[in-house]
Amino acid sequence: MTVLENLESVLREIASRASQGAAYAAWTDAFARKEVQEAWEDREATMRKARGFRVTVEQLRQIPKADLYRIGFGNWDDGAQTLIPLWAYHYIANGEELTSIGGDKVTKTDHSQERGHADYIDLDVRFGCVAWGFQ
Repeated sequence: MTVLENLESVLREIASRASQGAAYAAWTDAFARKEVQEAWEDREATMRKARGFRVTVEQLRQIPKADLYRIGFGNWDDGAQTLIPLWAYHYIANGEELTSIGGDKVTKTDHSQERGHADYIDLDVRFGCVAWGFQ
């Protein structure tokens, strides 16, 4: 599978789990959340072939921007920066340098979600993307 096909597979899995959680009245809120979280975190329970998939910024740069935008990546500063949709954040490889819309640069690590950490990445979403991406 290509990197784009893997990203599309991830998106389908997360969207499918979220849709099932909304549609199936028999699912408890806790079970629905667990299903979505497993897909987002790429746990053993995921069904897609892309399990274990991680993508580098360089691999993302090789994908035409129109394809990235089609699957939810965003455009910032007239295309100078491509923003990452929340659903794809977990699939960005550790060690990759990301740039905020304010120009701050950090390296994504296992600790990037810890407030106060030097490489903290805030996952607040605006218009479907986090305020971090790549140039």
